[in-house]
Amino acid sequence: MTHFRRASAMVAFASSAALLLTACGSDEDPAATESPGTTTSAQEGGSGEPVTLTWWHNGVAGDTGENSLGDYWDKVAADYTAEHPNVTIEIEQIQNEDLQRTRIPTALQSGDAPDIFQQWGGGELAAQAEAGYLMDLSEPLADDIERLGGAVAPWQADGVTYGVPFQFAVEGVWYRKSLFEQAGITAEPTTMDELGDAVQKLKDAGITPIAVGAADKWPAAHWWYNFALRSCSQDTMSNDTAALDFSNPCWLDAGTQARGLPRHGAVPEPVHVDRGPDGRDVIRRPGRQRRGRHGAHGPVELLRVRGLHRRIR
Repeated sequence: MTHFRRASAMVAFASSAALLLTACGSDEDPAATESPGTTTSAQEGGSGEPVTLTWWHNGVAGDTGENSLGDYWDKVAADYTAEHPNVTIEIEQIQNEDLQRTRIPTALQSGDAPDIFQQWGGGELAAQAEAGYLMDLSEPLADDIERLGGAVAPWQADGVTYGVPFQFAVEGVWYRKSLFEQAGITAEPTTMDELGDAVQKLKDAGITPIAVGAADKWPAAHWWYNFALRSCSQDTMSNDTAALDFSNPCWLDAGTQARGLPRHGAVPEPVHVDRGPDGRDVIRRPGRQRRGRHGAHGPVELLRVRGLHRRIR
């Protein structure tokens, strides 16, 4: 019965928060005895008896001590427990790489996993689902899944939904306008050919065209991800990543394009970076590189450290 109360509370909390978080499977399937998506007890966080949920996410403080995401999740938990006083939510904020690469895999394998945790989707989620670590959220989150549509796909495996996203962000290129002007670039590149022309003008002006911080590897990998999105069809992306089959020539083409950046002098080799406390790589040479690829992880830090003034979306 304890497992059922906790499972019901997990489903109710996930339903109220619509998180990019995945609930761990319990020893007892609540759907087998009572539908948590339709019962009053589940929607209210259980039967009223005390329930404690553990929640891991990567909302940690940055260089400045600011932690808007962590503060937001604290408020989500506080609002929920205020309405469900029988539920206690214990949150642990864990640095991104430690959470994904070490803490979650170890906890799942040990059988002592958090009840709810952040999940990045894709093949990693599919493997966890196949191992029986995750809870099927398809029914209790049906309304959210319908509303979000195809955006939920990365957190689905074999037609089953194990999590939903709480946000999506664009990736773009930040650049220093004054260095564009110094190199004689009068307009933002909008095609790969125009980007190549801009890179050459920057090189001719003695300016390193693109800065890539890669101490943690994933910032550099995002260049390959984006080239893969250009080279591979949506069906190829979905089918090959699920099967872990990358024999399609489009994957090699993406790698060739990414490798071409340093070979053509667009990116310096080697790249010297420091690792920021929140997992972002920080390049300590502000002022001489004109571009740096980044998502929405930390525009304030990028502006402060690199002095870059504008984004291309």
